[in-house]
Amino acid sequence: MDTTDSWISRRTAAAILIAATGHFALATAALLVSTGASLAAFDGGAEPSPIGRAAGTLLPILLFPVGQATSFLAPAGTGRVWGTLLFAANSLLWGLVIGAALGQAGVRGPRARAAARQ
Repeated sequence: MDTTDSWISRRTAAAILIAATGHFALATAALLVSTGASLAAFDGGAEPSPIGRAAGTLLPILLFPVGQATSFLAPAGTGRVWGTLLFAANSLLWGLVIGAALGQAGVRGPRARAAARQ
């Protein structure tokens, strides 16, 4: 049940949280796989696997727009703490956009759809 006195509905907040968490997990996995594939290719000279290539292609997309902003703001790189915070902020930004779109579009779970039919 959504409350009318809140600036954001529970459904939208849940969608934002789920989207941000999913984006963070996917971006972290892509970063780890891409780094592993790059290091393996550097050390052994072998071609990266299709999964490694896919992760390397997906990573710049997932790091947009904060990844591009940090390259302009700090060409020498950011520290560990700031880099981690910016990585998490990027996921939150993606979560806000995707979650708000899903929440406003009325995407509901199976229980809510079953209740609406009755």
